[in-house]
Parts: sequence; C-alpha cells; structure tokens
Amino acid sequence: MSSRHWASSPRAQESVPVPGNASTVVMYAGMCWTASITGEGDAGAPAAPFDVECRRAIQRLRTALSTVGTVLDDVLVLTVSLRDPSMLAAFDQVMGEFFTAPYPARTLIGAPLQGELSVSAQAVCRAEAVLRRVGADRVSKETLI
Repeated sequence: MSSRHWASSPRAQESVPVPGNASTVVMYAGMCWTASITGEGDAGAPAAPFDVECRRAIQRLRTALSTVGTVLDDVLVLTVSLRDPSMLAAFDQVMGEFFTAPYPARTLIGAPLQGELSVSAQAVCRAEAVLRRVGADRVSKETLI
C-alpha cells in the first residue's frame, strides 16, 4: 500500500457528527470528501418540511467544509440522495440559495432513507488549509496542485 497522508477534522466531527466509525470530512492530496450529511432534526423531533431539511443539510455541509478551510464554492461534485427522487426540482430550488454558477457536477441517488435526503461532497481544498492540516513539512508541490 502506498504511503499516503490524509487528515480528518475532529472539529467537523464535533459540529456535524455522523453515526458509526466514519469521519465527517477528510482531506487528501489537496481534495476533501465529506460523509453523507442529513438534514434531519434532533432525535424524536417531528419531521421538518422538505425545504427545511434541504437547507439544514446544506448548512451542515457548509459547516463541515469550513472546518477544513473549504467553502461551498470549492465543491466539484455534490452527491444527493433523495428518498423521493421526484423532489429533485424542490431540492434544486433550495440548492440555488447556496450555490451559484458554475454549479458542481451532481449525482442523484434514490435511496430508502430515514429522512428525506442526505448530501455529500468532493471539494478542492485551499492550499492554506492543506498546509495547516497536514503540516508544511509533509506537503509537496504536487499535493497542492
């Protein structure tokens, strides 16, 4: 196995926890990936309207990315899992509140979720965030490209 350096964000895990043995966001070679992030409310809370759940999921995604110095404009690929894929137009409307053109590439998955949706992202990490997370001594020029 190749020697690779990746870093997870404990701050992301605290602010946007994901269940099980998974990191909320990881960085490797100038890129970052998030786990699936939902828009569900607290356990036992009544279900929120679809648009509220969408906003909450994207806000949590933004929070997770911010813990590694990345913003929504850095997202290259957004994966959206919807319990009801016919709700894509409603998701698009909310997505437009957070993302501007050029939009990230997107994959839509229909899935039997507990809530209405989950989102995950692949994003470019800003060079200063990579340097801060893995240490300047372990970062090569190729890592930042």
